[in-house]
Amino acid sequence: MCRKASQNGERIDKEELFDQLNSWLEALAENEKHCYELKNQNLALKRTNCEIRGKLKEAELELWIYRTEPRREAEIRNDYINKGKWKRSCSAEQIGHNGPPLLRAQQLKKWKGVAGTCFREVNNLRRRLNIVENDRLTQIGQVSILRGELALAKVQAIHSAAVAKFAEERGRNSLEFNERNNEKWKSVPELAETNDFCQQNEISQGSLRIKKRREAIDERERSIVSEALRRQFTTLKEDRDKKVGEQQKVVEELKNERKKVSELSEQLNQVTAECELLRRENGMYEQKCVEMDRDRQKMYLVMFRKGQQAASSNKNQKFEEEEEMDEKTELQVVTRFLHDAFFYYLLSKGSAREHLQAIMTMLNFTPEQKDRIYNQRGKSLQP
Repeated sequence: MCRKASQNGERIDKEELFDQLNSWLEALAENEKHCYELKNQNLALKRTNCEIRGKLKEAELELWIYRTEPRREAEIRNDYINKGKWKRSCSAEQIGHNGPPLLRAQQLKKWKGVAGTCFREVNNLRRRLNIVENDRLTQIGQVSILRGELALAKVQAIHSAAVAKFAEERGRNSLEFNERNNEKWKSVPELAETNDFCQQNEISQGSLRIKKRREAIDERERSIVSEALRRQFTTLKEDRDKKVGEQQKVVEELKNERKKVSELSEQLNQVTAECELLRRENGMYEQKCVEMDRDRQKMYLVMFRKGQQAASSNKNQKFEEEEEMDEKTELQVVTRFLHDAFFYYLLSKGSAREHLQAIMTMLNFTPEQKDRIYNQRGKSLQP
């Protein structure tokens, strides 16, 4: 009877040990699955980090293009030179000459798609510059036409003055000739006085006509010049108003672009900080998983060796003491297992639940007692 009881106890102990090994293997599989999920999450975070770095590089290139546009140089040249021609803008193909390295075709195409706003603004400025150049050329043509009209008016004035002078000299000559002829025939003093009065009237009338002609010519010149100046003033005023409006629009657009750039820089800083935090957390999780795997492997190895030792000791005892198996040897084996299980229960905190379960099975606790112990010490037994 004692032998049968001992054999039944050994079978029960073996089944419980196999159940424990199965539970440990299931826990190991769950841990491996959790580690695999963590590795996938780490890979996804690395991909997002690479994408964010690419976007940051594109934003830096766009900011570099925006900073290297020759706006100040163009203003200085327009102040000192009246030609109004701006310096040529930096195109996408000239990125690598004085700045970052040359890009590939696909990267350049993608960067143009992202930074299309900057090129759109540059094209708008060039289009406006062409319009201003055309207006300037038309104004130059109008000024040349007005200069020609003014030169023609001056020539006409000179011609009319010469004609008036010739007429005046001719009148004087005719008057002198008449005076000489009249002196030969006039002997009465009264007639001579009347002739002098008539001659003076004719001279004064001729001088008045010449003055009126000169005043009319001067008035015509003044009207031509005033009309030309008025037209030029109106055109210059319209151009000034247009340029002021365009400058205000450009200033507003630049303010909006600066706000967008500041917002993007803040977002990039936040994303980089989050990526750094996630990278640190991933490193901590990886280290923790590695440590847990090592502890589990050590524990499984120790328990497996203990099981082998127990099985070998049981076999040796069977062969040696098949006939003489007493309660003393059985109690020694149980106490030895209890000693080892309690020792590892105190040392390893991660596997305390498994060691406690082994101790309870060796002491033949009932399921109700086991459940009560688990409920009482559930939180402290969590790994």
